[in-house]
Amino acid sequence: RHLYQLAGYVHCKDGYYGARCDKQCPGGVGVSQCFRHGLCHDGANGDGRCTCLTANFDPNTNCQRCVAGRSGCDCTITSNLCANNTSCLTPGKCQQGGGCNATTGACIAVTQQPDGTACDDGVAQTTNDRCTGGVCAGTGPCTGKTCPTAGTCQTGGGCNPSNGV
Repeated sequence: RHLYQLAGYVHCKDGYYGARCDKQCPGGVGVSQCFRHGLCHDGANGDGRCTCLTANFDPNTNCQRCVAGRSGCDCTITSNLCANNTSCLTPGKCQQGGGCNATTGACIAVTQQPDGTACDDGVAQTTNDRCTGGVCAGTGPCTGKTCPTAGTCQTGGGCNPSNGV
């Protein structure tokens, strides 16, 4: 048996719990309880729950496993849960967020930058580049102009982006 009585009270041996001391703590008794990474709520009034010695261990696993983002025997190694994750979106010029949360491994949502946010559309001849509806565009000398295009036997045509003519 794993109990003894002293002065009319039931006492459990270390690592056992419950009114009859018939339940063993997770991971074993003595130094093995809670898989060597926590303390068991043992004793006649105990419920067998484990309190982990550090926040690196997951109490939902009775301190047997590391929390997300940790690895190693003592859960002291910080893990990058995104190392092999290629499914998360990368934000564009007029977007924010995106990528992967290294602690949880979850993708971060991509959202649009507010309209009017400065950006670079990559066109040297445009100025005042701004985000509108998630798209980056600027204005230049040819913006809004309709110029004739060159015919079959002609050269030139269109708008000259350096001067708008």
